[in-house]
Amino acid sequence: ICKREVEFHVDYFAASVKENGRRIPNWRERLGCPGCGLINRCRAVIHIIEKILSPSAESKIFIAEQTTPVYQWLSKHYPHTVGSEFLGRVIPLGSKRPDGIRNEDLTALTFPDGSFDCVMTNDVFEHIPDYQKAFNECQRVLKPGGVMIFTAPFNSNSRQTVIRARHVVLAFPFGAG
Repeated sequence: ICKREVEFHVDYFAASVKENGRRIPNWRERLGCPGCGLINRCRAVIHIIEKILSPSAESKIFIAEQTTPVYQWLSKHYPHTVGSEFLGRVIPLGSKRPDGIRNEDLTALTFPDGSFDCVMTNDVFEHIPDYQKAFNECQRVLKPGGVMIFTAPFNSNSRQTVIRARHVVLAFPFGAG
C-alpha cells in the first residue's frame, strides 16, 4: 500500500494478557501505518484485492463503508467504487446526504442484481442481527463470478459465539421523544 519504508505504530489498547501477565498487542487492530493510515486488517484486505483479485480500473466495487481510509484508498485506485454507510431511516435507502454519504442497509440493498465485481465489508456483519439476509443481498448484487471479501472480529480464546447485535424496535407515540 505504502511504497516507502515506514516504522509501524503499535500500542497496547485492547491487548490480551497472558497468564504470566505479559501483554500482547492487538495485531489485527492496532498495528497502524503512519504513511497510509491503515491498520493491519485493512492493509490485508487491500493486499488481497491487489495481489489475488487483480481488478481493473473498470471493476465495480461496493464497500459497506464510506468514511474510512479503506474507502478513500479504493475510490482513488478504482473509480467505479461505491461506498455507503448505514444511516438508518434518516434519509431514504440508496440516497445521499448533502455531504455525499450514501445510505444503504446490507439487508435491503438498493442496487440491481449483478451490479458489482466485488462486494466488501470490514467488521460489519457482527452489527447485523439478520446477517444471513445480508449475505444473501451481497450475493444478489454480485455479478456472476464476482467475489465477496469480508472481515469479522474474533476472539481466539472464546469457545462460544457472542451475540453482538439484536434487532430492537422502539415505538414512540407520534410527537413524543
